[in-house]
Amino acid sequence: MHKEAITTVTSILKSWGSLATLLLFLMVALSNAGATATATTTTLKVGLTTAPATAITTAAYGASVTLTATVSPAAAGTVTFYNNTVSLGNPVTVSSGAATLATAALPVGAPSLTAAFTPTTPASYAASTSAAKALTVTQATTTTTLAVGLTTAPATAI
Repeated sequence: MHKEAITTVTSILKSWGSLATLLLFLMVALSNAGATATATTTTLKVGLTTAPATAITTAAYGASVTLTATVSPAAAGTVTFYNNTVSLGNPVTVSSGAATLATAALPVGAPSLTAAFTPTTPASYAASTSAAKALTVTQATTTTTLAVGLTTAPATAI
């Protein structure tokens, strides 16, 4: 019965010509109007640039920290990294489902870091934002040294 219905519709479309094509196009467009974009998930990992695969929770001020966002499913787009609501730089292109940013510009304290994904094709993929990651940034240690020496007196005439 299904095959007969397709044959009947096909013969009607052929006899109606371009009007039928227009109607078919409108039917398809209307049936897709309620379609929603595929949901994405963005996760954030924080590591030191020297060992980005190792997750950290503390870094010294000025240390280069690597932020890695993973987008699932892997979709084309960009990720913007934030400290609270302040962007940590330009959006980073997602490659193979991940985007990475190295920064040494985190302030002392407890920044709340997030990653926000913006899809290239918002009709196909939804934007997403990671859960916040806490990182404690401590004051950088300093070293002060003192050198002691003699000061020679200027030569005096006799």
